[in-house]
This record gives sequence, C-alpha cells and structure tokens, in this order.
Amino acid sequence: KISTSQTIGLCVDKQGNIWCGSYDGGVNMRPKWSKNIRLHRQKQDEKNSIGYGVVDDLCEDADGHLWVVSSGGGLSKISSDFNDAIHMSSSGQVPFNDKWYQAVERDRDNNLWFCGGRASFMDWRTKAAKYLPGHPNQYLGRIWPRSALMSMSQDSLGTMWFGTTYQGLLRYNNDETVTAFQHDSSDSA
Repeated sequence: KISTSQTIGLCVDKQGNIWCGSYDGGVNMRPKWSKNIRLHRQKQDEKNSIGYGVVDDLCEDADGHLWVVSSGGGLSKISSDFNDAIHMSSSGQVPFNDKWYQAVERDRDNNLWFCGGRASFMDWRTKAAKYLPGHPNQYLGRIWPRSALMSMSQDSLGTMWFGTTYQGLLRYNNDETVTAFQHDSSDSA
C-alpha cells in the first residue's frame, strides 16, 4: 500500500524498481522483486531525510542514487540502497537556498539539471559536484522576472529545452544562448 493516492513524480530505475513521488506523502518505492512498498518521508528538522513538500519529479543518477525535487522542500538525494537520504537544500550542499524545484533531468553525459519555480536552473556536474551558474537564469531574471521553469528535456542533439510559465518554450543552445518560442496572441492561425 502506498502512502497516498495522489502520486506525481514517477521514475523506473535501472534495476526495474518503481519510484513514486507523492503530494505531501514522501517517496514510495516498489522493488521489482517484491510487492512490499518502502517509504521515505520528511522528518522535521533532520538533514538526513527528504525535504518536505510536493514531490514533483524524480531522477536516477549514473551512480544509482535517486534525486528528489519538491515544491517547498527543495532538493534531496536517496542512496541507491534506499537506506539513506539527505536533504541537500538544508545540508548546505546546494549553492543557493531555493526550496521550489519542479523538475530534474539527467542528460546524455550523465549531468543532472534541476529547474525551479524561481526562474532558475542549475547544471550539477555529478562527478565534480559543483554548481555552474547558467545563462537562462540570468536571461529570465533580467527580462522575465516572474516566469518559472516548470519542465525540461534534452533533445537528440544535446540541446536542453525548458517549459515555462508565461514565457513559452526556451531552447538553451550549445553556445549558451537562449532562444524563446512564444505564443503571439495577434496571430489568428
């Protein structure tokens, strides 16, 4: 039995386990080899737990750790054996204290990308574990301060795409420029 019927984020890891994020219910994991659901919940004021909030997205990194992004709870990481969790946002391991994340994506080079509701993203080089500031953050902050990055994906050429609130679709080009694709309300077609 899972912790709630309101499931949001979903991930199948390389071992075939099903991970399910929930609306204020933590992260549920159904092992491939068992029907027993395991659960990670937020523990108040503990760095060794996942962050509180709606679990919006989940992603497995190249080392088998599960990254959890949540609205209001920030960024968390669960160990590959599901025994340990760390709330990265409260442990000082995240370079900016943003508690509003919507998506996480692993690119074809095994880098993790995180985007959040404050028009920010970061490219977390998993091997170097360091934050690299990016131009879309500066671009959005300068031109569209109220826009939020809600989703992202990498295409077959390695280009990152970001879905936003209010500002359409953004393409983060390989040369670190940004191209925006927006709705034109004057276009009747």
